[in-house]
Amino acid sequence: MRVEVLGCSGGISKGHDSTCLLVGETVLVDAGSGARKLDCQESLKIKNILVSHSHLDHIASICFIADQDIENPKASTLLHCTTETASALRQFLVNQILWPEIEKVVINGVQMIEFNLIRPFEKFSADGYEFTPLPVHHAVPTVGFCLHGKEHELIFFSDIISADQEVWDWIKGRDKLKYFVIESAFPNSMEEIAHISKHLTPGMLKELCSPLRPDIEIYATHIKPVYYDTIVKELSELKDFREVKVLKEGDVFKL
Repeated sequence: MRVEVLGCSGGISKGHDSTCLLVGETVLVDAGSGARKLDCQESLKIKNILVSHSHLDHIASICFIADQDIENPKASTLLHCTTETASALRQFLVNQILWPEIEKVVINGVQMIEFNLIRPFEKFSADGYEFTPLPVHHAVPTVGFCLHGKEHELIFFSDIISADQEVWDWIKGRDKLKYFVIESAFPNSMEEIAHISKHLTPGMLKELCSPLRPDIEIYATHIKPVYYDTIVKELSELKDFREVKVLKEGDVFKL
């Protein structure tokens, strides 16, 4: 399994695109503005989008990707998400106001988008790749994902403030887990704002990641661009705890 980071920022500005990972050539984990790095032919290959939650920075490109194949689609674009997220997308995105109701659009017998409802801790497949959704606490119903490669596993928690013990117990049993990607949206000086918005600071990240095995590589994602330098510095100061790397656009993981 090859995983490429197309976007990993907590905002959008020059040089910073919001969350989007490319798995192989046909699957996205979230569809933030990072998806714009795909050219037209690459976009046409995307037929599976895993949606962690309904916030705009994670769904901004869904409709544009689905529309790429409007002339002669051969397969629906599948949105893999929880019941709560599917309901939010139907009500607030593909609702004929912000975007046409493309779930109801059928071209040559092919439905433009379809929802595949996923459940926490239940492994599912998307184009031959395997994923497990893991429930986390955020401002809206949210899941992270474990990406199951043949040799290694990667856990991706882009938006999170905490997770129940059941999640950490599940993680503890993953012998193949090598990479752990987790957000650090705000600097330590903004911990109150982080709690209100259900995000993390470097200090909060340290506390949350304490149960992880020392051989697991930790990467920080979803850094707000305006605070980027400050947060990177604060992450570097966690070396007394363990090294926390900064996820970057263009990073590639081979699982």
